[in-house]
Amino acid sequence: MTIAASPEPYIRTLKATAGWALLQCEVRRAAPKPKLEWKDSAGNTLPAEETKVSERGGSYYITLTTTVTKTDNYSCVVTQEEISHQTHSEISVHICGKECEDSFSEVAIGCLFGGLVLGALILAIVQALLACTKVIEIHPIRRSLQEGNDSGHQENCSCEECSDLLHSQTGR
Repeated sequence: MTIAASPEPYIRTLKATAGWALLQCEVRRAAPKPKLEWKDSAGNTLPAEETKVSERGGSYYITLTTTVTKTDNYSCVVTQEEISHQTHSEISVHICGKECEDSFSEVAIGCLFGGLVLGALILAIVQALLACTKVIEIHPIRRSLQEGNDSGHQENCSCEECSDLLHSQTGR
C-alpha cells in the first residue's frame, strides 16, 4: 500500500442568506481514508450533515457540508490518523442577520421621506414658475369667496356660508 497525504481541502459557500450560509468541504484522491470536520475560529467542532464518501482505485473522495449562522472564520480540517497527517482550509463568512434587516428598513424609510420632501419641493418650484410666468393665477379661497359674494359680506364668512357660497358659484 502506498502512503500518500491528503491534498488540501477545497471549500466554498454553496448558498447564503442574511441569516445563514451553507459551507461545503471537499477532498479528492485522499489515501488513506481521512476524517473531515468543520471548526469555528475558537476550535469548536460544528455539527455537519452526513458525510458523502466514495472510493475509486484506493483513493477517497469525501464531501462534508455544514450550515453556519454567525460571522466567523471557519475551517475544514482533514485528519489522516494512520499517517499522522493533518491539513485544513479556511473560509471567512459574514452573516448580517438582524443588522441587514434593520439597515434595509432605515434605508427604505429614508428613501420614502426623501422622496416625499423632494416631491413637495418640485411641486412648489413648478407652481412658483407657473405663477411667475402668469400661466396660472393663485388666489386664496377666502378672497375669491369674498369677491364673488353677492350679499355684500366683506368679513370672513362662517363655514356654512362659505359652503353655500361655494356651491352656488360652482353650480353644485
